[in-house]
Amino acid sequence: MRLRLMKTLLYVVAIISALTSPWRLKAADSGEGHLSKAMAKAIFANLAQLDAGAKAYYLYSGKTTALLADLVGPDKGMKKIVVVDGEEYKNITFNKNTPIRLKVRTGEIIGVDMRDNEDCTYVFHQVRRNESIDSIAAINNVTIEQMRLLNPGVNLLIPKADMIVSLK
Repeated sequence: MRLRLMKTLLYVVAIISALTSPWRLKAADSGEGHLSKAMAKAIFANLAQLDAGAKAYYLYSGKTTALLADLVGPDKGMKKIVVVDGEEYKNITFNKNTPIRLKVRTGEIIGVDMRDNEDCTYVFHQVRRNESIDSIAAINNVTIEQMRLLNPGVNLLIPKADMIVSLK
């Protein structure tokens, strides 16, 4: 009985590990030389955390620019960055008036929100509390229909806080 339980537990752990591993994201790659949408979303999650950290840094320091070392470290809000596909975060320009964007090894560009990110390959938005789909569309200059096409199977009528939606 005990051996059977341990085997079952081992299988469950193996399945969970397989579902959450970076190799699974790479296996879901959409083609040679392109990031999958899952990988792009994972990189966006890092960018969204850096964006939030940078905004807090600007507020508390009174500065308008930041370095990666100002935002990430053992004594910072973001302890470390989990690299998804070899991307280099140290090259990002953190400026209060410049949207965060990152060019990855495939040449694709991932941006946070659409403002000044029209040339990005992927652009995502992290829903904030009390945001409506109408306000997200208006702020990012996209139509609700475009958002529906980019987010199949996602209920956009009542967006939940922290939900990530594709804008491009």
